Amino acid sequence: MNRSQIADKLKGQIGQFSGKLSEGLPKVAGRFVEEMLYGILCRQSVRVSEIGRALNQRIRLIKTVNRLCRQLGRCGLEERVTENLMEQAAPRIEKDTLLIVDPSDLSKKYAKKMEYVATSCSMPYRERIIREEGSREKVYNIQVGFRALRLPGREERLAMVVVKGLGREPPMILTNVQVVKSRKSLMFVVLSYFRRWQIEETIRFAKQAYDIEDIRLRRYDRLQNMIAIVSAAVYFVAVWLGERLKLGILAHHALQAAKRIFGVPDFRYYALADGVEAFLAGSEAPFRGGKAQPRADPQLMLPI
Repeated sequence: MNRSQIADKLKGQIGQFSGKLSEGLPKVAGRFVEEMLYGILCRQSVRVSEIGRALNQRIRLIKTVNRLCRQLGRCGLEERVTENLMEQAAPRIEKDTLLIVDPSDLSKKYAKKMEYVATSCSMPYRERIIREEGSREKVYNIQVGFRALRLPGREERLAMVVVKGLGREPPMILTNVQVVKSRKSLMFVVLSYFRRWQIEETIRFAKQAYDIEDIRLRRYDRLQNMIAIVSAAVYFVAVWLGERLKLGILAHHALQAAKRIFGVPDFRYYALADGVEAFLAGSEAPFRGGKAQPRADPQLMLPI
């Protein structure tokens, strides 16, 4: 496939994907979701002005920006887009798929005793693990142990798995996975926890590839709607695009993809996002609404 064919296929995939995201929304809102998704992917930015430039409509940019901002305040948009996105992802969740929650810590710096908190945990097992950090490997010598527990008001049996050797504060993993006193059982939980690093890389990718921290919206409802659409853009690049199209993008964007190997960790979503941006930026937007502004007649007019 040549560049124009890949660009056309990308636009078609964006239209198909946005249609799935927009189920249950009015037609105007559905078009808005498609425009936002296209603009974010094309400009790799969440600035409404940059998204408006990507649309390249035949009206003044400020008019496009104002329209997009009004639509970002649409009530119920975030709930509908998020629900439709989860429906798309749900078939990928299988019986043995791990659902990992990474909440913030609650630090009680000066608390010596707290209700329902265990004070000790034996660490009978030692392991060595290797993590790739950029182009280097880092070795961790860890100790692993666990303690059975129950939460107040719940009869469910849980386990708190503790890992020493990963930093100053040992990670403590609360799980409902059945844990027994064996190396294999504990390391299954620990290695599953390490997938959290992949989650962190995905969040970092979303922030860096689409410059989320540069978001410029004052109202919380608009911020919620924007984040829902950015999440959809990440899903589109990481999951929705078929492998054949991904390979085509990477092949045509090989130079930038190769530079990634020596720059940032080998996380191909960065190269894919850059490739999608390059193809869309080099082609015409699929929708260019608005009335064409009259052009000035180049013919010199002289009064007679």
